[in-house]
Amino acid sequence: MFDLRVFLVAAIVASPAVFRAADGTLPMDEALTRLLLVMVGATAVSMLVRAVWPILAGPMPEPMPAAEPETAPLLFAEPEDGELVDGLDLFSPRPE
Repeated sequence: MFDLRVFLVAAIVASPAVFRAADGTLPMDEALTRLLLVMVGATAVSMLVRAVWPILAGPMPEPMPAAEPETAPLLFAEPEDGELVDGLDLFSPRPE
């Protein structure tokens, strides 16, 4: 029901009250009351989202079977019998 995310949201939303309490313009008990009310509200919203989310998301789709991996296309023609391929034929020959 209550987790760290709810506490962080409540702390961020109620942070102006904490800053005002640190300045002395707001009593500390009122700042803590605001933090508690925001925590209760964030917990209620979190529980509502968890309860309603499966209804909004709808049924899960059926998983698709894994596809056969395709072979990569050949970049170069395969060598003929007796032909030596060392990869150097890709470059232009050196001038003699």
